[in-house]
Amino acid sequence: MHNARSKLLAQLRDLEAATRIVQNEYNGIVNCTSAIARIPNEILAIIFQEARSREDSLKFQASQVTRRWRDVAISIPRLWSRIHLTVDKLEKIQLFSLYLSRSKTVPVDLKVIERLDDEGHLPILGKLLADHIARCRQLTLDFASTGSAGIIHYCIVQAPAPLLESFDAAYLWEKGFHPPATVLRGGTPMLATIHLRAVPHYLPPLSSVTTLNVHAIGSLERISLETWRGIFRSLTQLLSLVIEGSAAPHGRNWVHARTLLYEAVEAPLLQSLTLQDFIDRDVDLLAGRWPLGAARFPALRTLILTGSNMHAQLDLLMSSFRHVQKVTVIGQNGEVVRGLLRALQDPMNWPALQTLSLPDIGLLDEHSMHQLLSYCITRRIEHGRPLETLVLAESVVHEVLMGAVLVDDGLPWFDLVRLAEYDEGEA
Repeated sequence: MHNARSKLLAQLRDLEAATRIVQNEYNGIVNCTSAIARIPNEILAIIFQEARSREDSLKFQASQVTRRWRDVAISIPRLWSRIHLTVDKLEKIQLFSLYLSRSKTVPVDLKVIERLDDEGHLPILGKLLADHIARCRQLTLDFASTGSAGIIHYCIVQAPAPLLESFDAAYLWEKGFHPPATVLRGGTPMLATIHLRAVPHYLPPLSSVTTLNVHAIGSLERISLETWRGIFRSLTQLLSLVIEGSAAPHGRNWVHARTLLYEAVEAPLLQSLTLQDFIDRDVDLLAGRWPLGAARFPALRTLILTGSNMHAQLDLLMSSFRHVQKVTVIGQNGEVVRGLLRALQDPMNWPALQTLSLPDIGLLDEHSMHQLLSYCITRRIEHGRPLETLVLAESVVHEVLMGAVLVDDGLPWFDLVRLAEYDEGEA
């Protein structure tokens, strides 16, 4: 009985293998006779490359349609020039290596989330990065710990990165003592943007950086004043500074971190300052410790408030950054915007203001907002401090042009200012 059963199972396996062969042959015939089979490879390549800009996972989807589509997708290096991968085992390192090989020699944007349990695999990942760092444009590294970050960064200490434009490194938790070190000492002449998260153990040369993003400042309390000053002394070309408020409850660490940053920051070329997720307490220190926007930032002309919720401290911003010419307010509630428009009716508040961008407000459905905006525009004209440009959401601009309320002298207020539609890329 046992032998008979084994014989039948063997026959079933043979039938399954034969079925797979026939099914593959059938699929091949169907694919060859379908409409998509007549699309030339060159046209497929153009379609894939065009669609890539809209859907980054296209390379995986296209490579699973037919064998020919897979061959075409694999043969287009640009489809593999953006790689986002979580590396938690050796097989993922091998997959990362495969994707990099498919990108051939084109510049790449890499985001690697390292969660390896076996530290013995870290040097393999580090060497792989070192082998391809010379053609990397955007580099985002999310490490499990400072220990793994140290091992991988050691592999790229002396590496040149001539195409690197953006560097962002973070870690989940600290492991051991790791003094600050400079990586990519071979040179980063194109590096323009740095993202600073937690303690900056490893940073590339900063002399060419024009944009610094400081994330969750409340978590940076262990950065010393001298370290902050050293960072800003190295940022000799800094044009844009983005400071993100901390989601953590405000306490001593939060105050300490902000105090150090306010005392250290000095950027004579800075043109744009962005404050993200700030509330009134976040700018309290401006009153006593930073009465000096003009002194610290003589070239500052653009102030962007994103997701902030400041009610009482608008006057501190206006006095600290008195010479700004463009202000963008994004994600504020209506009451904050109303307070801003009331304050701007005084021409001595931001007297050089030329462009006001309010992409999140509605107008015709909020009479008080519409009226405040009208008063603000006309009052500044009366005092010789007119707004030149008002930037609103596309839908709001359309509403205004279709039926704006008249101002006191009978002129539509949109004739008194240039209306522009908000473009997020130009914020």
